[in-house]
Amino acid sequence: MAILFSMELFRGYAFSPRAFEGLRKVLTECLGDKPPVFLCIGSDKIVGDSLAPIVAENLRRNDCPYYIYGGLNAPITATNCEFAYSFIRAVHQTSQIVLLDSMATRSQARLGDIVVSREYYGAVNDVKLMPDLCIYGVTSLLNGKMLDCARLRNVLYTANIISGAILSALNSLDSQKIKMQQIYKIN
Repeated sequence: MAILFSMELFRGYAFSPRAFEGLRKVLTECLGDKPPVFLCIGSDKIVGDSLAPIVAENLRRNDCPYYIYGGLNAPITATNCEFAYSFIRAVHQTSQIVLLDSMATRSQARLGDIVVSREYYGAVNDVKLMPDLCIYGVTSLLNGKMLDCARLRNVLYTANIISGAILSALNSLDSQKIKMQQIYKIN
């Protein structure tokens, strides 16, 4: 198992049989406090950067009942993510912001990792975002200042694991709330 850094809550390999369940468990614990708003950063212009927009589309396709910003039709990138973040903070004051993004690595061994963290590790150092939770997929190799080619198959698979775990965690939380309402007769 990988060593977790101070702000990391989860790290798992997307192609591992235990990745989905481990990610779902962590997300169930983290998403229980306040309703989430999903901020999906990336663009389909670069395959390795398309992870979060694909997750956004998967969530929408599966009727996720929460707000989702970003996606393939309206990408949020480094140029407009600070504005989008400020907008979300102003409009959704009682929600937690869940940021999704892809990451590049210098290590071949980390390709395919999924990381859940409380800290934003953005590619643009000037951008100061402080989301409540971050979900990353390591999709590309960083070679100097250039991203090496990412395989679309790997990006799609990782995006499917992430979106599936999010939906499963949200469904689990919803069913827990319904049970509590029935037990305590809460409307």
